[in-house]
Amino acid sequence: MMRFRLEDLRSFSVTTLLALGASAEESQMLTDCLIDAQGRTAYHQHQGVARLATYARRFRAGGITLGAPLKVLRQTSSTALVDGGNNIGQVVSVRSMRMAIDKARHEGTGIVSARHSNHFGAASYYSLMAAYEGLVGLAFSIAGPEMPAWGGAVPLVGTNPWSVAVPRRSGKPIVLDLMNSVADKGLFQHMATLGQPLPSTWAVDPQGRTVTDPTAAADALPLPIGGYKGYGIAVMVALLTGGLSGGRIGSAVTSPYQVDKAQGTSHLFVALDPQAFGGLGVLQDGAATLEDELRSSPRLPGVDAILLPGDPEWARLEDARANGTEIPDERVDQLRGLAAEIGVPFPEPLAT
Repeated sequence: MMRFRLEDLRSFSVTTLLALGASAEESQMLTDCLIDAQGRTAYHQHQGVARLATYARRFRAGGITLGAPLKVLRQTSSTALVDGGNNIGQVVSVRSMRMAIDKARHEGTGIVSARHSNHFGAASYYSLMAAYEGLVGLAFSIAGPEMPAWGGAVPLVGTNPWSVAVPRRSGKPIVLDLMNSVADKGLFQHMATLGQPLPSTWAVDPQGRTVTDPTAAADALPLPIGGYKGYGIAVMVALLTGGLSGGRIGSAVTSPYQVDKAQGTSHLFVALDPQAFGGLGVLQDGAATLEDELRSSPRLPGVDAILLPGDPEWARLEDARANGTEIPDERVDQLRGLAAEIGVPFPEPLAT
């Protein structure tokens, strides 16, 4: 592992994306999403700056269409259906959530369904866009198939991430961000690096046998959270995104690692203005009451503190800002190779 300053990685990302042909706006939007994910999410989730190497391959192979505008296909005062033109998923998503926020400011609710997009990174970035402005934010995305149907033997359902963020009167928003599998293949690889077995609830092979050897998990089927319940949520998120937008669904959605193919992902962004309901103050009072009750509740032996959704990520971001953020050596090698290839300087790691 190597540690880097977040701002050094931000500069590198913007410079790299400009060199790869992205516009200044696209470069800034994508970089903001990557730096946020780099700071808040675990490095084995690979939603941060390490993604640049994959995006670069997709740009060059034609899997992403840089410069494509966001086209509004249909809209009302509170809703819209948009086409992302196969642009960067984060660019499509930021533009779409901005539209949802604007509609919510005028109508109380804003809902934007987006299709013809790509991998959008950490779902919480978009829900937090709304929460930072005193709104409730929700974000959903379909993904390429990785999980089987409950009881199935082939991957047909994406992990289909989603997030909800609620503003607080003081402190960071309460934010939930999750995928619908217990773990993903990035975490399988991380466990292999650590030389640790997978828990028995994480994956099975096509014959339904439990997979615990992480080195043999490349073709394993990740299992849903909560068994059939997580599978059901993943199906519904697919319908709320690909189904509602008229975009691709099921096996028609491709992997971001098929670099020459448009993924065909779809998203759904929702912004709710509390003033159209019980009021922002009422929501914040409720959040404070619930937080006090939860944090002061009796704890099980060995539990130091009761956490709220998002607490670990906020702590991780604070540490990253103060002490730098970690990137695995193999990902650093990929980024250094990309930097050398396009002629941009790669930042020096922090001294260990």
